[in-house]
Amino acid sequence: MTYAILLLPVVMILFGVLMYKCPMKRNHIVGYRTSMTLKNDKIWKYANKLMGKIWLIIGLLLSLISASVIILFNNSRNITSITSVYTGIQIIIMIIPIIFVEIHLNIKFK
Repeated sequence: MTYAILLLPVVMILFGVLMYKCPMKRNHIVGYRTSMTLKNDKIWKYANKLMGKIWLIIGLLLSLISASVIILFNNSRNITSITSVYTGIQIIIMIIPIIFVEIHLNIKFK
């Protein structure tokens, strides 16, 4: 159960690498899809690479923090509560870059 807190960081790292190194063609299914990124290929590629880079960095940092949490609290009686709260924090941290990318796109492509 404790190792489940590594799931989101690993997903962020994997998708970060894919979005940054191999940005896919503009589509309505996979990738960083917003009304602005679907306007043209230049914005799509830029936004996906930017989000990929951010997710890769955050995923690496979260994996280190997650490993520390596992080491420090693995034998704690409250590990389920700690894991739940920490997973919620990870989800919030995973979503926050969307705001940054949207602001950046509005400045760069207005």
